[in-house]
Amino acid sequence: MGERGGTLVAVAVEGRLVAIIEISDELRPEAVKVVEYLKKLGMRTGIVSDDAPEAVKHYAEVLRVDFYYYRLKPFDKVSM
Repeated sequence: MGERGGTLVAVAVEGRLVAIIEISDELRPEAVKVVEYLKKLGMRTGIVSDDAPEAVKHYAEVLRVDFYYYRLKPFDKVSM
């Protein structure tokens, strides 16, 4: 996992490593403000995701949500 919660990908050309890049989701610009607004209304906020723990934890910290779950299957998400 990269520092920003992304996935590190090795790039090779003809069998030789030429780069390591990080691929990650990008939060919408208004996401932090929306979470803050919902909290002011007294709502608990969270993330329910099938992503890896490191990525979910990163975004949970950025958004300052109350809880987060990771590596959940679709059925697990629905039952929450």
